[in-house]
Amino acid sequence: MTNEEAKKAWFAKVPVVSGGIEYTKIKALIYELSDKNEIIVSAELLAKCGNSVTITKIDNVEVANDNSQANG
Repeated sequence: MTNEEAKKAWFAKVPVVSGGIEYTKIKALIYELSDKNEIIVSAELLAKCGNSVTITKIDNVEVANDNSQANG
C-alpha cells in the first residue's frame, strides 16, 4: 500500500488486511524519521475485537476485498 492509498483507506474507514488477518480499519498513520533521514510510514490497525491494535509498515497492508471506497 502506498502512502496515498493508506490515507484514502484511513479516511474511508474501510477494513484492511495484513499478514492474512483482517482488521476493522486503519486507526492511525505513524510517520517516523530514520537515522538516514528517510520517512517511514506505519499503520496502526484496529483489531475486530476493538480492544487491541497492531502496528506495521504500510507495505504490509492492503484494503480487504479491494474495497472500491478506498480506491477511488
